[in-house]
Amino acid sequence: MTASPPRNLGLRERKRAACAAQIHEAAVRLVVEHGYEAVTVAQIAEAAEVSAKTVFNYWGSKDGAILGIEEDGPDPAWVESYLAPENTDPFVPIIDLLASRSGTLSKEHSRRRAQAFLDHPRLTGQRLAYVQKLTEDLAALCARKLRQLRPEEPDEALIPEARLIATIALTVTRHAWQEFTDSDAPTPFHDHLARSVALHKKLCADFVDGAHSYKTSGGNP
Repeated sequence: MTASPPRNLGLRERKRAACAAQIHEAAVRLVVEHGYEAVTVAQIAEAAEVSAKTVFNYWGSKDGAILGIEEDGPDPAWVESYLAPENTDPFVPIIDLLASRSGTLSKEHSRRRAQAFLDHPRLTGQRLAYVQKLTEDLAALCARKLRQLRPEEPDEALIPEARLIATIALTVTRHAWQEFTDSDAPTPFHDHLARSVALHKKLCADFVDGAHSYKTSGGNP
């Protein structure tokens, strides 16, 4: 799979991602310092140097800001560019979208968020439910893109593929984020992301080569 026009996020999307990250980092920091129940939207807004209305506009709720959950789903501008006819790549733009949500966050924030989840287990369940919904939403968009690219194929073939593409995109991005967080080197997140994407491609190629060798050998070791 190769990159296509939506790979480079527009200025509007980058600004939105940066502001959302600023609010999210402030919310997590306050939870670690004061506890979940003690934190209010007004406090989050003050710490992030934005209005309470902006917090709601970006995250929808206090929980959304703390968890990093965008209740409205992908930005409409991204959806439009993803579904545009000139985009022929169903995979890479999804990774770019996911990376735009986490690429501006610091290692310190990631470790602080992990601590917040340890201190407040209820947050973990909410996060997992969100990831499941996000996977379904991205899979639905991916299925629409696949129908554009291969209109002759039935949904029975395209929908499972779309689900797998969305799941892999989330997994690759999470792998990059984990590598970024665990590393003490000053390597930017997007460098880790590039490595994770390359590793995914290598593993896929190795799998294909291995399956081909197994088939040509008649299944003999």
